[in-house]
Amino acid sequence: MSPSLPVTRVAIIGAGSSGLATLKQVVDAFARPEVSQRTTLDVVVYEAKSDVGGVWLADCEPKRFCRKELPSTKGDGGEQLYFYPPDGEDPSPMYEGLRTNLPYDVMQFREHGFPPNTAVFPDRETVLAYLSSYADRYSLRQHIRFQHRVLRLRHSGNPTGLFSSSATWPLADSRRRWTIDWRGPDEEGRDEYDFVCVANGHYADGWIPEVPGLSSFPGEILQSRFYVRPQDFVGRNVMVVGSFASGGDISRQLGSLNVGKYTTSGEPVITTPTGIENVDYDPSPPPRAGSGSGFTKVWCSMSSPTANTPDPSDPNQPFAKDITFVPLISHLEPPSPSHPSGRIHFQPHEGEQHDPVEGVDTIIFATGYNYHLPFCKAGDEPWSGHRMLDSVVREGEREGGKQDEEGGMKGLGVKGLDELLLFLEGDRSIAFPALPYQVVPFPLAEIQGRLAALLWAGLLPSFPPHPKLPINPSNPFWTPPPTPTSSTPEPTAPSAITKPLEKPTISFQESRSVTPSPRTTAANVNGPKQQPLPPSKATRKVMAQRQKLVFGAPYEWTYEEYLMGLMAEADHGRDVEDHWKKVEPWRRERRADTGLRKRTLGY
Repeated sequence: MSPSLPVTRVAIIGAGSSGLATLKQVVDAFARPEVSQRTTLDVVVYEAKSDVGGVWLADCEPKRFCRKELPSTKGDGGEQLYFYPPDGEDPSPMYEGLRTNLPYDVMQFREHGFPPNTAVFPDRETVLAYLSSYADRYSLRQHIRFQHRVLRLRHSGNPTGLFSSSATWPLADSRRRWTIDWRGPDEEGRDEYDFVCVANGHYADGWIPEVPGLSSFPGEILQSRFYVRPQDFVGRNVMVVGSFASGGDISRQLGSLNVGKYTTSGEPVITTPTGIENVDYDPSPPPRAGSGSGFTKVWCSMSSPTANTPDPSDPNQPFAKDITFVPLISHLEPPSPSHPSGRIHFQPHEGEQHDPVEGVDTIIFATGYNYHLPFCKAGDEPWSGHRMLDSVVREGEREGGKQDEEGGMKGLGVKGLDELLLFLEGDRSIAFPALPYQVVPFPLAEIQGRLAALLWAGLLPSFPPHPKLPINPSNPFWTPPPTPTSSTPEPTAPSAITKPLEKPTISFQESRSVTPSPRTTAANVNGPKQQPLPPSKATRKVMAQRQKLVFGAPYEWTYEEYLMGLMAEADHGRDVEDHWKKVEPWRRERRADTGLRKRTLGY
C-alpha cells in the first residue's frame, strides 16, 4: 500500500461486546479493495480495563464504593444519594451466580459461535471467554490501548461541515472532526479522529430515586453494582428495591439462603434423631432475622411484577415463599425511641395504603442505571448545543472517585439521535451502538457497527439523508401507523409474532405493620389475605424515560432487517452470507420461546 494514501482515523471507546463488534466491522470495511486503494485505516480502541470484555470482565472480590449525599436538584429540600467506586477502581456490576437472560446461541455474533456444549444460559466466565476468543480469532487486540481512559470527547475547533455519505472522500477538512483527550498508565495525550464509536457501556452509573428521609436510614444502603454474593447478607433483614433483571435475581438469591434451613416464619428446619423433620424438636426459640443468625428476611419493593420477579405460586421456586412483596417506597421515617430502626413507608397501590415496615437493616437499590457519557462535557461542542442526556455529573458527586468525570453528561433517557437511533442527529461521523433497551445486544451492535463502518468507508453513496424506521407497534412513543382504508386486515408473518412474557401473579402483603419476631407464623409473614397485584396502568418509568429506545422482540428483528436493507448497496455484486441479508429464522424462534429460561433454570 502506498504510504502517500490519506489516512482515515477511527476511534472506538470501549472494548466490550459493542466495541469489539464495531472494531471488526470497521477493519473489514476498510480492508475492501475499493476502499484500501484510496485510504489507509488507523483505528484505535480506548479501553479503561486491562483486557477485553466490558462488564463481563469482573472478579468476585468485595467491591469498595463511595457514598455521597447532595441536595436535590429539584430545589425541594430533598437529597440525592450517589454510589460510585473509589478513584482507580472500576468494578463490574456482575455478581456471583449470575447467568445470562438469553440463550447463548441467540446472544452470539453472526460470524463467531460459542463453543460446543455451552450451557444454554451460560455464566459470566463463559461469556468473557467467548468475547476473548472473538478478539483473538480476528486479531483485534493489536488495535486496543488497554488501561487508557477517555477524559474528553469534543469537536476539533470549528469543523468545516457535517459528515454525510455524499461528502468528498476522503474528507478534505484541514483538521479532523473529533478530539479525544486520554490518560494511560504513564502518560496523557490528545488525538484527533475522523470518526468515533462510543461503546463505553451502560452499567456504571447506578440510578437511585430520590426518596425523602433516605439519608436518615441507620442501616446499610447499597446500589446493585456493588452487590457480590448473597452470603454477605446471611441473617439480615434486606429490602430489595426493583424487580427487573438484577432486582429479581438478587431477591431470588437472598430468598434461597433459607431454603431447606428455615421455614418462611424464620423457624429452623430440624431433623430429629429418627430422621423426621420437626420444627418443634428444639425447645429453644429460633434466632430472629438480623441477629446474626442464619435466617434472612427478604422484601421486594416494586411497582408491578415483571418476567424476572420470583413467583411464590411456582413449586419450582421455593425461594419465592421467603420473599415478601411490597409497593414502591414513598419515604423513610427516621429512628425514634418507639421505632429504633426507623420505618419504611410505601406508595399507595390501586387505592390501598400499606402499613409501614420496620426492622429492615439493609436496602439494596436495583433500580437501573443512567446512560453515562462522562467524557462528553456539557460545556464542550457539540454537547453544549446538543444535550443528549438531561443531567451531568455534579460538582462533588465523585468526591474520592473519578473527579474528572464532573461535567460529563448522564441521564435515564437519550435524545438528539438521528432517525436510526444510532448516530448523532445531523452528524453521522459519531455512532452510539447498542443504546436500545430490551434487545439482544451482541448481534444488534454487530449490525449497527457494520452499517457505521460501511458508511464511514464511503461504501453507501446513496444513503438516505432521512431514513424512516418502521413503526414499533408495541411502543406507545412511536407514532401509530395510519388507519387502513380497507376493512380487510393485512396478514402478519408468523415470524413476527412473539408470545408475551409470562409475569407471575404476585400478591402484596396485607395492609399492616410487619415487624419480624421470633415466632411470627408463616401466615402472618406473607399475609393471610393476599391482594393480587395487577399490571400497572401507568407507563413504567423506564418506558417513560427511554421512550423509542425500548425495542423488545420482535421489533429488534424488524429494526435489524431495515438496517440490512440500507447496507445492500455496499454488497452489490458480492457473495454475502444470508445472515447479513435477513435475521435467521432460528434466531427469531429461539427468542420467541420466552419460557425457555424458566424450564432450564427453574426461574
